[in-house]
Amino acid sequence: MKILYSYTMSRPFNGYNIPIAIQSTAIRDYARKNDFKFSLPVTEITKTDCFLMLDHMFKAHGNNIKDLGVVSGFVLPVLDKKIFNKIFKNNKINKKLKIHLILENKIFSVQKLIQWSDDIVLKNKFIQTY
Repeated sequence: MKILYSYTMSRPFNGYNIPIAIQSTAIRDYARKNDFKFSLPVTEITKTDCFLMLDHMFKAHGNNIKDLGVVSGFVLPVLDKKIFNKIFKNNKINKKLKIHLILENKIFSVQKLIQWSDDIVLKNKFIQTY
């Protein structure tokens, strides 16, 4: 059985503040419905713009992680290219990594996540609030 590694955010992201217990439940339910073995989440530190735990997870297990589940793509540093590249390009990440964005109902490779991120950043330049 495939393992779904999971990552949760304890601070607000993109206007949402979803409690860790709810994020974990959503990821666990997603894992069950999609025949994954659920892995307890790595939870990020509460400090603003900190992605230390995500970075550490990839440094420690990057080659072994084939599937990563998050409640939303916005828990990842998709709006900060410098941090995003540090984590997703500088670590030894499995080339076949699939990132499961539960609320967005999408599954991305790292390359597709980069494209999705670029698209959001571009739209944010034209639309300040939505």
